[in-house]
Amino acid sequence: MYDPRRDTLFVEGAIHFSVSYPNQQIRINVHPEVGDPKQRALEAAASVSRLPLQMRTAVRYVNILDGDGSAWAEDLGRFFTLYDGLMERRLLEHDLDETVFHETAHIALDSLFSNDPDWRSNQVSDGGFITQYAAKNPNTEDIAESALFVWTMTHHPGRLPTDIEASVRKIMPNRIIYLGNMLETFVPPSCSD
Repeated sequence: MYDPRRDTLFVEGAIHFSVSYPNQQIRINVHPEVGDPKQRALEAAASVSRLPLQMRTAVRYVNILDGDGSAWAEDLGRFFTLYDGLMERRLLEHDLDETVFHETAHIALDSLFSNDPDWRSNQVSDGGFITQYAAKNPNTEDIAESALFVWTMTHHPGRLPTDIEASVRKIMPNRIIYLGNMLETFVPPSCSD
């Protein structure tokens, strides 16, 4: 498995798990120094299972590295990387699914929308960003940051607190329509998946 923190490109002794979903198989690679590799793989696999179908099928594999760090994705390789410490925190805060959604949005959505002139014009028309992270990185993070809010508002109406949803609608009305039109065709996960 790839680990950018080391002098050598690949980690020796990584543990590989094969995960099957309907019509798809992915690999979850776990660093050998992660305390409970199987548990971490199961937790990541569960989060991936809760992705919209079109996003889930874009993922080829997941890496879980030891230590702590920020999650990141590689859209060309169609994988994302989590860290053991990050997963621990996200699980305690009940938001690992949101992190997995964000990273998968880089894989599944960035290449489709980031260079679309309509996306760029909607971004400019809106004039604001949903998070400071998106504002600091409008060319690389705005889609991933925005998509989760739009997905939630489209497929889980009423889940966001009323004041948060009102704020989202005020900050990015054009991007809500743009992403909403795209994401409304995405198939939500189901118990049979």
